Amino acid sequence: MATATWMSAMAMAATTASSSHASRLSLAASTRIGMTPARWRVEPSPRRELQSGTFVMKDGAMSRRLVWGGARRIGGDEVLRPSALKSEQGGVVDGGDGGGGSDGGGALSWVSSAVVFAFFGALVAYAAVLAPGQTPYRDQYFIEKLVGLRSNDGFAINTILWCEFFIMGLWPMIYSSLILPSGRNKKGGVPEWPFLILSFGVGAFALLPYFALWKPPPPKVTKQELQSFPFNVLENKLVSVGVLLSGSALLVTAALAGADQWTEMYQYFRESKFIHVMSIDFLTLSTLAPFWVYNDMATRKWLDKGSWLLPLTLVPYVGPALYLCLRPSLPVSMVEEES
Repeated sequence: MATATWMSAMAMAATTASSSHASRLSLAASTRIGMTPARWRVEPSPRRELQSGTFVMKDGAMSRRLVWGGARRIGGDEVLRPSALKSEQGGVVDGGDGGGGSDGGGALSWVSSAVVFAFFGALVAYAAVLAPGQTPYRDQYFIEKLVGLRSNDGFAINTILWCEFFIMGLWPMIYSSLILPSGRNKKGGVPEWPFLILSFGVGAFALLPYFALWKPPPPKVTKQELQSFPFNVLENKLVSVGVLLSGSALLVTAALAGADQWTEMYQYFRESKFIHVMSIDFLTLSTLAPFWVYNDMATRKWLDKGSWLLPLTLVPYVGPALYLCLRPSLPVSMVEEES
């Protein structure tokens, strides 16, 4: 009964906006209000239009402003859809974007951005000034050795160092899968792809600025985007399984290395800026991954069934990689026919 009263009230408002189109309009009543719709009284704004209008809904001292994003033709009808439900103070209750995260506006957003930027600045300062740097020549040698520029000199690279270096090359695949598309900025925000590309070289040092600038909710994706690069790779279960197995093999190899290898690696960590900073980078990516798993899980509307996976994401690398193998496809609400 309440739903019927709500739909009748909105239909009367649309008729007032344009009587010539009244017979062709049907209103989407799926917007979440947060209280019984029958209690609302709908009053059209003085500057109302059919294609872009505003209605003010009042319930005693409370007030909500419903902003209509315009008419869209579906079949033979025009459907008037709300683009956002806002309070008089400007807070969004429910929007028209894909989902995942929140509006991202207000003082809380500024505080969270400032905290992430401060953490990023502290990490950069530590890496540049405070991290040990006793062996710059050896650091250069290790890098050349790991990328294959010095392959036949007779020196055997530390097993744990070798595993850590290559697993750092797999972390960006996990973060790319979590950020595209559920961690993208809302329309008009900073693009994510430059930060994701740079993360293949410098890891968290590239991702942290994007995290500070992140403003949800993410925009929807089209079916054409899902069928093209990079979405067709990042959503592919075989790729996710490959990332999980490759990283797990590296972790097991490092774990099974002898005590002398671990002793040597610890000495490198205390002396080498390259190895010290890379290890902190690994810990940073491991610490931040559970949040992005949660965000992606919420976007895919899988929190009820997949919440048991959240504690497992605390396991470095393996937990987030396992989630990518098990997560469902994007919900219909995140996918549209065309851009």
